Amino acid sequence: RIPALEFGIFALGRLEFANEFPAEQADSRKHLIDAKIFLAYQRQLNNLSIQESRLRRHFEKDAAALRQLQESRRRHRKSQLDEAARQYIAAVHEERHDLWEPDQNGFEFSMEEVEVRAIEIEPDLFAEWADENAAASVRSSGPRQN
Repeated sequence: RIPALEFGIFALGRLEFANEFPAEQADSRKHLIDAKIFLAYQRQLNNLSIQESRLRRHFEKDAAALRQLQESRRRHRKSQLDEAARQYIAAVHEERHDLWEPDQNGFEFSMEEVEVRAIEIEPDLFAEWADENAAASVRSSGPRQN
């Protein structure tokens, strides 16, 4: 809004001082009229500039507070996801992971998010299960009989 007000002041000034400096070249005349507008409306233009600076500082302060809040929420979410993953890892080791659900344990994560984070924390989490399934697959296929 402030740039629009400044533009309006200069537009009014150009109308008000349109007949000034008729003997000057067009380029010089434009600059002289702008200078006269500035001098005539200096107080108003300075006040607008001060207000714009205040608004900018408020915006920057609010934006910094927002970034800080967002970062705090990201850290909290990561902490909660880590805790959910640790609980899930414990459930896997206790062979009760089939019953473990994030929402039943106070978390708002998908099971996929928890499993991915659990594997990031403990990459070999399902290695034993994979080995058992591979061995069972080999046993069930057994030697072929013709």
